[in-house]
Amino acid sequence: MRPDMLPAGTSQAVVDRFNAALNKAMESPDIVEKFAQLGMSSSHNSAADFGTFLRAEVPKWAAVVKSSGAKAD
Repeated sequence: MRPDMLPAGTSQAVVDRFNAALNKAMESPDIVEKFAQLGMSSSHNSAADFGTFLRAEVPKWAAVVKSSGAKAD
C-alpha cells in the first residue's frame, strides 16, 4: 500500500494494520469467488510491494489510455 493511498501523515503502524486487514479480506471466500468470476486473482502484498506494483502499472495504463484517444467526460 502506498502511503498516498491513505491520508498524508498516516503512521507506518496504521499503514501496516490497513494492509494486513486488506490482505485478510482478500482471503474471504466471497472475494475469492467474485474475483474468479471476473477472471482475476489476488495475492498478498506488503505495503512496499503494492507501491512498487502501482509505480509500474500507472504509467503503463496511462500510455494505453492516451494512445486510445479516450477522454474523460
